[in-house]
Amino acid sequence: MKTLYVHVGTPKTGTSAIQDFLDKNKPLLKQKGWLFRRMKIKDFHRNMVTVDGEGRLCFKLYSGTMGTVGKSRNGFFLHGDRGESAEVSLADLTKGLEVLKEWFTQADRVILTDEGIWTDFESWDYGRRLREFADHNGIQIKIIVYLRPQADYVDSFYRSRVKWKYQSEDWETFLQEDELLNYFGVNYEKRLQAFSDVFGKENLLVRPYEPALWKAEGRTLFSDFAEALGISDISDCVLPEALVNESLSFNQTEIKRQINGMAEENDSSLSDYTRMTRNASLLCSGLKEDEERYSYFGEEERNRFMQQFHEGNCRVAKEYLGREELFLQPPRPSRKWKKDPAAMEEDVILYFGAMTRCLYEEISRLKQENEELARHSIGNRLRRFFAKLKNRQHRKQNGVTR
Repeated sequence: MKTLYVHVGTPKTGTSAIQDFLDKNKPLLKQKGWLFRRMKIKDFHRNMVTVDGEGRLCFKLYSGTMGTVGKSRNGFFLHGDRGESAEVSLADLTKGLEVLKEWFTQADRVILTDEGIWTDFESWDYGRRLREFADHNGIQIKIIVYLRPQADYVDSFYRSRVKWKYQSEDWETFLQEDELLNYFGVNYEKRLQAFSDVFGKENLLVRPYEPALWKAEGRTLFSDFAEALGISDISDCVLPEALVNESLSFNQTEIKRQINGMAEENDSSLSDYTRMTRNASLLCSGLKEDEERYSYFGEEERNRFMQQFHEGNCRVAKEYLGREELFLQPPRPSRKWKKDPAAMEEDVILYFGAMTRCLYEEISRLKQENEELARHSIGNRLRRFFAKLKNRQHRKQNGVTR
């Protein structure tokens, strides 16, 4: 039977790495019987398309902000909350389903991925539209979702939002936001029930995100994801070589958070500035690693936060995994991060140096662009044309022939 695998997240469970893995192995996956392809940008609403600081075409995540989603997130058209009008979003959904229908003429198993589907599902009418499309075309849908302990998810998500400029509030304020429990979907039982209501419990493939246990068993995130698809051996696949969507260190997150507050959130004219501040923070995070594992939660705070989800997590474990506990991997030992003036001073100096380097590289890039434009400008081309013409007349006058 034709099967559509929809990888919906959650965010901060290696989603970017999985998408990179799928993209790198498109031909091999097709040989094995699974189709993964990028959506063609030109087929969708033109306001969704932007060029990032590295010159890559990307989809806008939300109109008016600096975020982009990479082209490997081919399920973006199922991600309704992009800041576009309802008519535009529906038109993109219609187009995406048309492409999806054509893909199923090439293979019986197709993969879509976009972690935004998880965070948007509470108000997501597209799920029912997708189900209607699948039923009409004889396609079964399998939803793949990774879950990690809510405290780790929230901690990592906060740092990611600071990195991408969506957060300028401090950690304590962030924890009080209403969208923490709703938009981010940290109540896993409630969010999974919403998916189950549309697609059926039997079609939800729930995978705990437990890298330490995988490593102990000689497995990886990629082999676990392949197992969810029904692929038992990935020894012939290409694995991503570097970190994808690298995190900032805690000190650099704090520096970036304060910088985020200096600009209007939706000022798209500051996209280059935002990119450079992010790149400088990433460069510093690579130059200096934290001496020990930190968290925004203290041990007692973490336990209190996790306790509110304990019963729901146990029910999820029984219903979807057939075990008593949802998470078997023990928490990593960590200390609550607090600002250390001495360490922060050193990182501020590093950041200043990194930002200077980013500005230098940006100036060099702009100079090169200007030189290219000058070489190809109409004025220059006319000058070269008349210079050649004058030289030809001069040769003719002096009886020089070629």
